Amino acid sequence: MNLITVTTCGTSTITHGHDEATRKFINKRSNLQQSQYTPEDLQALDTIIMHQEEALEHADNNAAKSLSAELHGLIDYYESKGRALNTPGDIHWLIHTDTYQGAEAARLIQEWGMHNGVNFIIQKIDSLNTANVDDFHAGINNLVKWCCDSLGERDSNHRVIFNLVGGFKSLQGYMQTLGMFYADETIYIFEAGGLLTIPRMPVDFDAQAKESVRKNLTAFRKMGELELVLDRHECAGIPDTLLMSDGKSCCLSEWGKIIWDKMKDEIYRESLLPPLNANIRYTDKMMRLAGELNGLHTGWLNSRIDMLSAFLSGGKMDGLKSVDYKKLKTQQGVSTHEFDLWNEGHMRGFCHEEGSSVVIDSIGRGLE
Repeated sequence: MNLITVTTCGTSTITHGHDEATRKFINKRSNLQQSQYTPEDLQALDTIIMHQEEALEHADNNAAKSLSAELHGLIDYYESKGRALNTPGDIHWLIHTDTYQGAEAARLIQEWGMHNGVNFIIQKIDSLNTANVDDFHAGINNLVKWCCDSLGERDSNHRVIFNLVGGFKSLQGYMQTLGMFYADETIYIFEAGGLLTIPRMPVDFDAQAKESVRKNLTAFRKMGELELVLDRHECAGIPDTLLMSDGKSCCLSEWGKIIWDKMKDEIYRESLLPPLNANIRYTDKMMRLAGELNGLHTGWLNSRIDMLSAFLSGGKMDGLKSVDYKKLKTQQGVSTHEFDLWNEGHMRGFCHEEGSSVVIDSIGRGLE
């Protein structure tokens, strides 16, 4: 079984080995973008980073552990399993803040990996910094979305490890909770030394949250799939912990997105759902054919129709491109357009336009 490791990057790779005054200089500027540094401060920081880069360049595993908390946790974990860090098929993510130091710390680890045959993938999380609460919450929302997209549908041949030895303390609390949903193990360095691993806890969603999703399904779909901000009255009945609200409007909170991500697949497989855009309509034939599908294909059909709804609701061209909505070369009955459903059997949705509306007529094999 291959491993997917997710390592949160702090600044230990930059600050290690320096005196207190230098660490204070680095930490005081930890939330800045490169453009926000004075030329003098940037030159001083880059000199520090260059020295750390030189120290890491030819460091063996033991030396690397002493130079980087992030590498310490990762190397210790692999050594405890008798496994090589460069095992083919393993995937190593480096999650870093939306700051200059965050990017540089991740780069130093990545370059150490290149010298040791380990491929680290760097992932910046937009808006993630601790400069202010609003930015931090926006960054956490982006982090949750990344987890949903990158880790939510992994196959059974991969095991996910969250390496939280490095990273900022304010981020670790959120990562611990995310680990309950997305990680098989979470690792730390024990205060007295040695590796501390926490296995995945079985998570059973709160009954109130499950009931809320089902009772407010349209609102959850609009916020979760179309990424719409709704009027507050449309969110009535949804627990406050699942929402972000300014009193007048609402969208899903970090935890609301997790709950939706975990429940969506189950709900979408059950039956054909009403379109999220009033300009999409179904014919009786289309609904009959949809009722004959298995659960997997029903889920795919609902998701593809959501993509059409996203385009019609907000002009999202990415949704339109994803389903390849296009005009048929030869009209088939009343159908003038088609869109992709799934590759197996080259299945397509066939439809026609009536003014600003799209009427989905049927589903079937693509035309040659």
